[in-house]
Amino acid sequence: MPKFSVRTDREKCQGFGACTKAAPDAFALDADKLVEFRGQGGLSDDTLLMAARRCPYKAIIVADAVTNEQIHPRLRSKRSQ
Repeated sequence: MPKFSVRTDREKCQGFGACTKAAPDAFALDADKLVEFRGQGGLSDDTLLMAARRCPYKAIIVADAVTNEQIHPRLRSKRSQ
C-alpha cells in the first residue's frame, strides 16, 4: 500500500517540468504542457516527495494515504497567518 496519495493542481502548474526530470515514471506533461500524475509504480516514497518538492509552483499535492494529512506543500497554521 502506498504511503502517499498524490494529486495535481493544473491551475497552479506552469509546465516547468522539474517533477518530470526528478521522477519521469510518475509525472509527465500532457499536450497542454501541464502536469499529470501517472502513478507511483515502483518509485520510492522519498523520490516521489522529492519530485513534488521540486515544483516551484507547488502544483503537486502530497498527502498521507491513511490520515489524508497534507504533507506537501505544508499548510500554514491559522495562527501564523
